[in-house]
Amino acid sequence: MIDIQRAVNAFRFYLRRAHFRVHAIYDPSTEIVLPNGASAMFNTSSGIERWRVETLVGEEETIVKFLDHIQPSDVVYDIGANIGMYACFVATQLDSKDGHLVAVEPHPSNVQRLEENLRNNATCDFSVLEYALGDEEGEVRLVDEGDLPGVGTHQINRSGDIKVEQRRVDSLVSDSEIPPPDVVKIDVEGAEARVLEGFGDVLDTVRVLFCEIHPEMMEDFGDDPESLESVLTDAGFSTINRLERGGEYHIIARR
Repeated sequence: MIDIQRAVNAFRFYLRRAHFRVHAIYDPSTEIVLPNGASAMFNTSSGIERWRVETLVGEEETIVKFLDHIQPSDVVYDIGANIGMYACFVATQLDSKDGHLVAVEPHPSNVQRLEENLRNNATCDFSVLEYALGDEEGEVRLVDEGDLPGVGTHQINRSGDIKVEQRRVDSLVSDSEIPPPDVVKIDVEGAEARVLEGFGDVLDTVRVLFCEIHPEMMEDFGDDPESLESVLTDAGFSTINRLERGGEYHIIARR
């Protein structure tokens, strides 16, 4: 019975993957509408992209909550933007005069698609930065999990295949490359604490911060979720809530 069930599950998996591949080829545009009415268009050229935008990787509720905290005149950072699952919805909510979106993504294939998707959706000014963010500046290596847009598991690691430039947020702000943020989302595969350290005093400008926590990956950087939450508490965030998602989870920190 167990072998039969495994076979059925495997068949369903490959059937669903084939579905995404076929639709990505013959219907490259996908409109996604959230329960709150926000919508965004995504271009896709692979099954992994189609899966990512149609499922939103199980983060639909989190995206809606993120949008609930955004005001039209905000400066919003999406750090680890991938192909724009958060950024494209944010870009439709910000004011064309005062709002500004900063989308940061180190993977070259994702950056190209991210820019394309934002051009198709944005009603505000936006910046796309092809950097890794962290606590130090210089060259780092990114583990390459594939060259198709939509891959979301790349991580900074000395054995990585892709060389990318790493920057600190406070340096980018002091160099006037980007304005200081009001709202921030972080999803960086274990480097969350390092990114926060790189904010320096700029963290004082942040009103709301969403951060996806990868406990096991954080260990690769010598960090842990408890110390990260302590950093937020010390920085003046008075409310820290969790949104559970399997072995990973999001925290919402507000002042």
